[in-house]
Amino acid sequence: MNTDDLKNKAEELINNEHVQNAINHGKAAVEAGKEWITNGEGKEYLDKGKAALKEGKDKLEDFVEEKTAGKGILGFGKKEE
Repeated sequence: MNTDDLKNKAEELINNEHVQNAINHGKAAVEAGKEWITNGEGKEYLDKGKAALKEGKDKLEDFVEEKTAGKGILGFGKKEE
């Protein structure tokens, strides 16, 4: 099979009705997901997750500061003056 045959098969695949329907369905799902994340219930979950990560980072930093006598590890957990 040469490159021209491959190009023709790819063109046929791209123009196939089932493939186009799948692509359109995928695009619609992506848009619905973006909407869910930015304006819907997903935003609430993201905000909660970000807050939990921040709290965990703060607790870990405090732990490292305490265990290293304020010296920290590579700057993390270093005592603030």
